[in-house]
Amino acid sequence: MTTAYYKKLFGAIARVSAARPLAFMLTLIGASCAPAKLPEPASTSKAPPPPATSDPTVVSFGQGPQDLVSSLSKQDGGQKKEDQASDPKAKSTAPSEASPSAPAEPKAGGDPSRLTAVAQFEKINQKPDSKSPVIGVIRAGQSVRIKGDGPLREGFATQCAAGWYAIEPRGYVCPGSRSSVGTPDLKARAAAEVLPSESSVIGFRVGHSIGAPIYLRIPTKAEQRATEPGLDDHLARELPPDDAAGGAVDKTPAGSPPSDVLAQYFAQVKGELVDKVGAFDGRKLAWSREFDAEGRTWLVTPDLGLVPKDKVRVKPVPALAGVDLRNGPKLPIAFFWLKDSPKYQDNGSGTPQPSTEMWPRHSYIQVTGEVLRKNTGTFLKARDGTYVRRDAVTVIQGKDKRPKGVDEDDKWVSVRVTHGYLIAYEGDTPVYTTAISPGIEGVGHGRRGQGTRPGTHTIVWKFRSWQMAGEERGKEWIVDEVPFVAFYKGNFGLHGAWWHNDFGRPKSHGCVNIPPAAAKALFSWIEPDVPEGWYGVATYYPHAPGTVIDIRP
Repeated sequence: MTTAYYKKLFGAIARVSAARPLAFMLTLIGASCAPAKLPEPASTSKAPPPPATSDPTVVSFGQGPQDLVSSLSKQDGGQKKEDQASDPKAKSTAPSEASPSAPAEPKAGGDPSRLTAVAQFEKINQKPDSKSPVIGVIRAGQSVRIKGDGPLREGFATQCAAGWYAIEPRGYVCPGSRSSVGTPDLKARAAAEVLPSESSVIGFRVGHSIGAPIYLRIPTKAEQRATEPGLDDHLARELPPDDAAGGAVDKTPAGSPPSDVLAQYFAQVKGELVDKVGAFDGRKLAWSREFDAEGRTWLVTPDLGLVPKDKVRVKPVPALAGVDLRNGPKLPIAFFWLKDSPKYQDNGSGTPQPSTEMWPRHSYIQVTGEVLRKNTGTFLKARDGTYVRRDAVTVIQGKDKRPKGVDEDDKWVSVRVTHGYLIAYEGDTPVYTTAISPGIEGVGHGRRGQGTRPGTHTIVWKFRSWQMAGEERGKEWIVDEVPFVAFYKGNFGLHGAWWHNDFGRPKSHGCVNIPPAAAKALFSWIEPDVPEGWYGVATYYPHAPGTVIDIRP
């Protein structure tokens, strides 16, 4: 992108953007990726889209990332109350299955050169001014390195009682109820233990609740029975595996008690015993730790909730990944999206015949572009000399033209809705591809607002994970810790999806669902980069321009 282009665009956006105070909510609007108001980071899209409309079938639990930003601004956060306000290109390598940087964790002994988020999310402002744009967030348990010798106490810095701290690599934080400098408190140290782990693809284990409560401290056996009617019968019953309901219940003990930090944290929690919402039947849960206590095994959520393991169906994460096109495979590539399919051989008759060998469902194979049309069907020739039926695959082509304004060395992503795939480009060179699942209503808005709309956008926010929730057809749903989220318009975005394995088919409420391993690779490649210790980052010029997302039918 040219410098003049960015200056003109982001200058115009900066003049019209304004944050709105909203109640604190971490969840996304209903129907997962339903239309909503545009996010309000420092800058938004290269081609600002028209305002989206609301979907009357959806009950909103929030309005997307801008609500998080605005609501954080509404909290005290250490600012003087009379001054509180509301808020919201370096080149990198091609997508890789390698892990993104692990979240930085606070040291138990404290470090005066680091600032630690102690509750929920702490916002990062562009300038030491509560009215300046929010450019990122830090999650409870994460810490970031401080620049300089101490807080700023001049100019706009007087708005912050503790003084604004400049942090790496950019931005400013006003420590208060959500963050502190030096020794992190007990809750922050507990939160650090349940941040995403790099031992798995998405950083968490996941599953579906069977009407489980979410306890806020370790309940005694008596408290468990008072909270969960029929508990003894439940514990004595063996539930059969049920893929449609979310998987199998795993009652295997953790084999260890809570860590010292978690034990101390849960021991000092006072007040309510259970979360009011709870892990109602069907809620999609995520956890990164588990331990044994009071006769049961407990799953620890990233928000320090406790869910009984015997009331969760554990869901295997889909194994499908994308294809790195830099060193080896070349387009076109055929993807078997529907089912296993036989390899066809030419036995000399001129018409390919099925063999006993099969291509597994969700295989990618390279094809030559040669097409045979016979009475028995249309066939594509594979690079290994075999043939495949054309109706068994979707063909991933690399012939997309760069959108207007994308330069020859810029990153951008082409999403093909009806074909069920995306391709990541650097200029005109395809570097990565994967199957996807677009909106269940296909191209456009759809009757229920669950289609994927064509258009050219720019990434505006990226989050390591994000909670999505809503109500559809009178039934509430929540998906905790949706992995590797990159919003490009309102609440629409690219993100990993672990709850289904139907990639290549329409499946989402309008977002672009990506296999978790591919989502992880793309998240690391898509701009803006998430700095070390941050949980989310907003696009703004010139430090953090966003990758262009071009959605086509």
